[in-house]
Amino acid sequence: MTGAENYTRFLVGILAGLLLLCLPVQEAWAQTPAMLPDTQVQRQVDIEGHLDLAHEFMRQGKWDFAAYEFRFILKKVPQHPEAQLGLAQALIQGEQFEDAIDHLLVLRQQPNASSQVFMVLAGAYQKSGRYRDAALLYRDQLAKDATNVEALKGLVDMLPKMPKTESAQWESFLAQESQKNAEQARKALLAADYDKATVFYELATVYKPTIAKMNDRAVALLLAGRYRQAADLFQKLYASGKGKCTIHPNAAVSLLSIGKSTAARKLMENTLNECSSPQSRAQMLNNMGYIYELNKDWLNARMSYEEANRLQPSLTKAAMNLGFVYEHLSKLDEALALYNYLITQDPSNARAWTQIGYVYEKKKQNKQAVQAYRKAIEVNPQYRDAYYNLIMLYRGEGKLAKADELLRQMPNTDIVTAQKDTKLTESKLFQYIDVFLTEPIL
Repeated sequence: MTGAENYTRFLVGILAGLLLLCLPVQEAWAQTPAMLPDTQVQRQVDIEGHLDLAHEFMRQGKWDFAAYEFRFILKKVPQHPEAQLGLAQALIQGEQFEDAIDHLLVLRQQPNASSQVFMVLAGAYQKSGRYRDAALLYRDQLAKDATNVEALKGLVDMLPKMPKTESAQWESFLAQESQKNAEQARKALLAADYDKATVFYELATVYKPTIAKMNDRAVALLLAGRYRQAADLFQKLYASGKGKCTIHPNAAVSLLSIGKSTAARKLMENTLNECSSPQSRAQMLNNMGYIYELNKDWLNARMSYEEANRLQPSLTKAAMNLGFVYEHLSKLDEALALYNYLITQDPSNARAWTQIGYVYEKKKQNKQAVQAYRKAIEVNPQYRDAYYNLIMLYRGEGKLAKADELLRQMPNTDIVTAQKDTKLTESKLFQYIDVFLTEPIL
């Protein structure tokens, strides 16, 4: 090989080396910003991976491994709220109570410390045997949020472990809270705020739950439309064998609410034979009539409602139900007489006025029907059934302008949802039947 060839090979080698050195730079330079690795995104993915791993260790009961993962996250993101509480929970589960308490005391000092931090700290105190510290913390949380059921449960759970000198003080506190919550629940029932009533009855039954309070709690669940929960609770109460004239008829209603009308009928029939109070029997007979009605047993429905009406003429639900049965049996004059009696007792009864209008309509006396429907709207401008009936009457007569005008006045003018009230409308079940509280409200 000549010297010139050697020199040429040397230059080519140098150039090739330079080219190789430049290629990575050119490739990196050629990438768009979207293709460049995003360190923030990568870090987030990293954190989520460790968080998932920590939760998996918690599920497996590997507390030390979970604590390690939570600590790793907190080194990267010191204010990560899930990791902060996760570490505390891992330490508590691993019975490293002092470490958990120290960690939570630091979190407690943060300006935005959540109520969950205080609750977990109270739990750590409780598990470590520092019952007084835990109780004070639970009490403080109840002062901030009276509906904190976990704080109440924490206090109740600790009572047997406390020294008697301390437990007496906290028993007195819990008794007062229970009474206060029961009063709030009853006020909510009176205001027809059934969801609120369920919350406060749950609170009222945390400490020394009585059969009476449990019955009222289940009733609140029924009225709030939480039928399955109510039925489950009444099943437990029924098994106690107590409250035959309250719990048993309520249990029958709960069975009815979940579609078990045959079982409801059998239970109600048995209950009727056990209660002698005229008022209670009237309410039970009314309920019994409604069950018969659902099963299209019109004769027994009529007999039950008539007996209920005889025992307690002031029981409006039974009278309205009886009127409906009369309508179904084409006894329109009897129905009209009954509804007219009801409005003499209460001229603001929009349901009765509406049914009067409906009976007149069936009797082809439209003028009187219009007057009755108008009266129903006058006494209760929010009663949609009266609007609906009158709109349909106007449309049947071809008075479309009047029907459209009334439709615009109707509360919630969506005609699709403006369905006529029927006896089988689940949401209105308690317009037709009665429930039994420890002290009558409905």
